[in-house]
Amino acid sequence: MHSSFSGDSDEPMENMIKASVEAGLDAICFTEHEDRILPYNSKRNGDFDFRCFWLDVPPYRDKVFELREKYKDRIKVGFGIEIGMDPDGAEHNKALAGEYPFDFIIGSNHYVDGYDVYYRSYWEQGPAERQMGRYFERTLENIMAFQEFDVLGHIDFAARYIPEGNEGLYTYERYHDIIDKILRFLIENGKGLEVNTKALRVGMKEPHPSRDILKRYRELGGKIVTVGSDAHSVKEAGTFIRDAFSILKECGFDEYMVFTGRKPETHRIEL
Repeated sequence: MHSSFSGDSDEPMENMIKASVEAGLDAICFTEHEDRILPYNSKRNGDFDFRCFWLDVPPYRDKVFELREKYKDRIKVGFGIEIGMDPDGAEHNKALAGEYPFDFIIGSNHYVDGYDVYYRSYWEQGPAERQMGRYFERTLENIMAFQEFDVLGHIDFAARYIPEGNEGLYTYERYHDIIDKILRFLIENGKGLEVNTKALRVGMKEPHPSRDILKRYRELGGKIVTVGSDAHSVKEAGTFIRDAFSILKECGFDEYMVFTGRKPETHRIEL
């Protein structure tokens, strides 16, 4: 989850912890955004500076440690980071990953060829089918350039922003060649997949990744999966977590992971 230390959230960290306790969670991890390479469209409506995603780690770390101690008898609080990957930023990201005692690192792909996939400007660069394929190609390029992460975040994230909607256009089968290359690389290098429930929260039928990708990851021998709400506000804390566990069971998983000190701890899925 995220807090006001991320450029896209205004929620105080302590509020997120309290909401998580109230939601019945026993463990959370803050994974504040760090996207170092700016997209070309670095302004939104002229008033959004993407440099807000340059994470100031020391005060963030200090706040996590302070609140971790305060709430230690009520909930486990992890110190993590969501690193936005880009080949040009790989060396910076490697140094950052090794500089601080993170519990958990998500590697995510938000920008492709200088464009933020959130905005229509990315989708105007070509047919949506091609742009979706390019997103997966860049993801493979990113994980080959930067491997100091624990799980790949929301692997099919771009599907959420296809202007025409993703029904029918985005399927695992359509992109299975490149997706399988990503999954095999993750498995061979001991990396996992994040199951991100935000897609369910915004009304999509599938989480990130889709069921088909999760089934294929399992079929190929993948075992490392984590579950997160990608919450940016108290009302989002813990949303659709149980749904994600049900989907994981459906896809052949009996366990999920919680990371501490960059090491996975195995937990049984209990519905």
